[in-house]
Amino acid sequence: MSIDQFSIGIRPDIRYEVVLLGPNVAQWRPELEKELEELFLARMLDPEVYLSLKTSSNFDTTDDGDTRVGVWMGGLAARNGTEDLQVLDGLIRAQIPVFPVVDSTDNYRSKVPPVLHPINGIAWSSATLGAELMAAFRLTRSVRRAFISYRRTDCRAIAMQLFDELSKKGYEAFLDTASVPPGVDFQGSLWCRMSNVDLLIFLDSPNALDSDWVYQELARAHDLGLGVLQLVWPKDPAAPKEHKPFPGTELCDRFSLDLEDFVPRPPTSSSTLTDPCVQLILQAAERSRIRSLSNRRRRLSDTICTTAHYLNLEVSMHPVCPYGIRRNDSVVGHVIPYIGLPDARSVQDHEDEIKKNQCNDVYDERSLAIVFEGLGMDSDWNAHLDWLNARNPIPVTSTARLSTWMGGL
Repeated sequence: MSIDQFSIGIRPDIRYEVVLLGPNVAQWRPELEKELEELFLARMLDPEVYLSLKTSSNFDTTDDGDTRVGVWMGGLAARNGTEDLQVLDGLIRAQIPVFPVVDSTDNYRSKVPPVLHPINGIAWSSATLGAELMAAFRLTRSVRRAFISYRRTDCRAIAMQLFDELSKKGYEAFLDTASVPPGVDFQGSLWCRMSNVDLLIFLDSPNALDSDWVYQELARAHDLGLGVLQLVWPKDPAAPKEHKPFPGTELCDRFSLDLEDFVPRPPTSSSTLTDPCVQLILQAAERSRIRSLSNRRRRLSDTICTTAHYLNLEVSMHPVCPYGIRRNDSVVGHVIPYIGLPDARSVQDHEDEIKKNQCNDVYDERSLAIVFEGLGMDSDWNAHLDWLNARNPIPVTSTARLSTWMGGL
């Protein structure tokens, strides 16, 4: 087993990427890099494997798949037309969120390039910036989720093994046949859970696609923009024909298993995987999750920006603070993009962040909304959000209703 076995569909070098720009990179980078390495290790992620810090000298605009955040470090010392400013303009045009970081937020607009004027800046602190970057990468337990799809008669023990290992790595994991309480609408509950994860791990065992159910899960995952890691079973020597990846799974990130990866072998429903194999699967899962987060963030940001453009409004994007909605250079509202399905706790978390005054703008709750896609939300979750909206001053709205809310600003 080697790391190259999941190279189909996903590059083995995909990272959480920070693009460092501005005049203070040389001064501030070492402290930030140390802070991020410690934070990644605390999340049981090897920074040498999953973290990438780039500058304008080695940033590749053609790379795709990394979850990317920009950081502008310092004031206006970089002259117009320099490579840093060109990369900064490219990030803004590509709707990549950028943190403006300055020595002090006093006279902020005089310290950053004009393209950053509409974006809230923060005062330099490696601890503060490191925490904000981890939030931008959604590397917290409460939002780091995986969904395991499997055929119980083929591979129940491996599904449970991966559930345990993902949980140890800080994931909130779900098993498609074991995570729904008795008496609950099974299909509706699973669709809802899938809408609220970053990654689907599909155990492609010999009988996995005998029913339409798994096909529906894969189709729903692609509709949601989820990363799908497909673990493909090897040929059983006793089986009449070789097991190959099923048609319709070409868009998955594929990881091919060998007979030597199973204990005991040939694989049965009670077999597990060797520890080296599991560790490689976890690496593949994290990279699928990185690309999934990048895709879902881009889809949501594109919808917000497209809706605003249709209404003759402009959007100022920030990695963690609410996006500013502007009309004729005046801020008329803010939206908080939310990947997944919001609930009362996540709304409270966003309110708490706003109250910390880490962002410069003063938010009027009447013109602030949390925006999410809403695909796959079941009736119970929808009822919860109706209940929440009746009691909370910050409305929660799906992208389907965004135009109506934004048109009222």
